Amino acid sequence: MKSVGALPLIIFSLLGSLPCLAQNVDGDQGTQGDLRSRDYHVRISIARGVESLAIKASGTYRILGTDGSLLHTIDPGEACRVDIVKGRPGGKRYRLVLKQLETDQERTALSLARAAAEIHGMPAKALRFPARSESERDRLLVTLGDFDTIEQARTYRARLGDDEAHAIFEEKAPARGGRVMIRDADGNIVAADPSMLRIVPADVAEASIYVVSEKRGSRADPNFGEARHYRGALHLAIDEEGRLAAVNDLWIEYYLYGVVAAEIGNFAPDEVLKAQAVVARSEAVAKIERGIVSSSRLYDFVDTSLAQAYRGKAMENDRVRAAVDATRGEVLVNGGRAIDAVYSHSCGGVVSSMSDMWDSVGEDYSERMLDRLGSRPEPDLRDRKAAHAVTSRAINALCNPAQKHFPKYARGHFRWEKKLTATELSKIVDGLYGTGTLRDVIVTRRSRSGRVRAIRFIGADKEVVVDRELKIRAAMGGIKSTFFTCTLKKGRRGGFEAITIHGAGFGHGVGLCQMGAYMIAQRGYNYRQILSHYFRKVKMRRLYA
Repeated sequence: MKSVGALPLIIFSLLGSLPCLAQNVDGDQGTQGDLRSRDYHVRISIARGVESLAIKASGTYRILGTDGSLLHTIDPGEACRVDIVKGRPGGKRYRLVLKQLETDQERTALSLARAAAEIHGMPAKALRFPARSESERDRLLVTLGDFDTIEQARTYRARLGDDEAHAIFEEKAPARGGRVMIRDADGNIVAADPSMLRIVPADVAEASIYVVSEKRGSRADPNFGEARHYRGALHLAIDEEGRLAAVNDLWIEYYLYGVVAAEIGNFAPDEVLKAQAVVARSEAVAKIERGIVSSSRLYDFVDTSLAQAYRGKAMENDRVRAAVDATRGEVLVNGGRAIDAVYSHSCGGVVSSMSDMWDSVGEDYSERMLDRLGSRPEPDLRDRKAAHAVTSRAINALCNPAQKHFPKYARGHFRWEKKLTATELSKIVDGLYGTGTLRDVIVTRRSRSGRVRAIRFIGADKEVVVDRELKIRAAMGGIKSTFFTCTLKKGRRGGFEAITIHGAGFGHGVGLCQMGAYMIAQRGYNYRQILSHYFRKVKMRRLYA
């Protein structure tokens, strides 16, 4: 594997735990077999690095130590506080860095990690390395090996050479020492453990537990009125940095009750709720199967859009639960494996392929197409004129809001426009890349689906090419998607005075278009027909009854 450029550091030192995505290629780790062994439970981080928590149970809960012993029983309505004696940050592990990528290149990172594992016969992992300052951005590091000492890592690196393994990554091991404690309303310690306490409901189907973050040592009564509450068990643990972490451990179907409601709304048509349930389940299973999970030993996913939005039990309703139940265990598979069935809010009328957006290979189940029923020709919008004919006007598409029953809240995303003066755009781009006053903005690469893949900013101090989706959106002022064209108003001295961005859609536009699916359901199609519209070369498989 050749690097685009050598990394600036010989050793990356991870100063905190990694509360983010990581991709493991470690033999049997992170497989569907592993999911089966834990009865298809997922572990979701709902609080990370907090000082203290207040909890309140709606039913009877048992507090268990790491050895499974019963330490205390929480009665319905009882409120408790969680505190810790901070542990000592864990020791160190070492990995070789093979490649540095942007955070929107997860699939590329996974492919590289898989290839490295096969070539070298040792674990490979892609880690999200968090930014260390506001001027930096998160990065993905494709890493190889798991070495106990820096000397072992250096020895293997010397065998590969600097052009293949050009840095060493230092990772934290579990924290040492520390103590998790639960106190009753009077401040008495009712349960304690050196590393983790598990709070398990007596009635798994009905009980929920409320969780509120608060300042350490707070004596004020916690406000549970607006607190999130969760099904399943709550794990309270010491993380790799010796701080408090809360993890919701629950059956994947109960997890989907919260995900479906958070991702598409609990008011959507029944069939689109079912479709959303299947893609969300497929994505969760695929990510665990492929190891696209947190690098922390404590949890699989965070509860934000870095994985899938999850808000616990509060957003559930009977229709969401019925949709999840009706599709229980169903996932989309390709080649016998669950697919990473991604989705976005609105494709703008043109569905993008994974190769269009992320240069992914071997994942052709999401194809480029015009998003409409019946004839769905494959577009070629690489030319600016062809793309502008789409971005600057409404076209026939399933997510076009000029249809009966289209949801009002989503009407501003199909076509949108953003205007910036040269001064405003210069300030944004200069702040990110130090370009100085901008003189020109040129799109240098556009995919067949019309998405901008690279854009050149020519400034008085520096010229820079930005070629990643999220970076492009940020540089253009935080726009909704990379499906856009630009019109520049030229100034008298050869520069430009203003820019108008003509945009389409909201999000990456790959896979299922949520608003398109919404309108397919309104026309009477069922969820299987919706899924077959957006995904090709796939089959439906039921993992469990």
